[in-house]
Amino acid sequence: MRLAAAVLALGVATTAGDIWRQRAIQRFNQSGQERLNAKDARGALESFEGMVRLSPRDSNARMQKAIALATLGRMPEARKEFQRAASLAPDNAAAQDNYGRVLMIEGNLGGAALQLEKARTLAPYDTEIQVVLANIRFAQGRTSSADTLLRRAHELDPNDVAIAEHLKLVEGR
Repeated sequence: MRLAAAVLALGVATTAGDIWRQRAIQRFNQSGQERLNAKDARGALESFEGMVRLSPRDSNARMQKAIALATLGRMPEARKEFQRAASLAPDNAAAQDNYGRVLMIEGNLGGAALQLEKARTLAPYDTEIQVVLANIRFAQGRTSSADTLLRRAHELDPNDVAIAEHLKLVEGR
């Protein structure tokens, strides 16, 4: 009987600890978002680092930290965090997309295209991913692929003026 009571008490303590941890993560996230919105990237980074300390395998925490690092212009560190986020959540389109975009910014078009293809597979109706990937394909000299991607983006959102203009530029090459 004592063993059952001890196990029950441990379960309650674990649950209370988990609740505290989740609330702390939410507070760090909220604080970080507020600081980013207030253009305080250093403060946001501190908050997101708190999230990562509490939940190092949380891809969202890693992405938020990476965004703060990128905002501060610390791209090599941001890339590593985006890479961790993408590795932790291979089925998360946003993680793959963000990692691909930072690789693109750094000039690694092959790596960027690979990540954005993963993101496109996970989110086939996301026109933004289609357009960014089309830009990379165009820069790589793969105009046919760029054209196909832009046409698909235009099919998905025929009212998007920017996509229509982009498509005209590629068609008029």
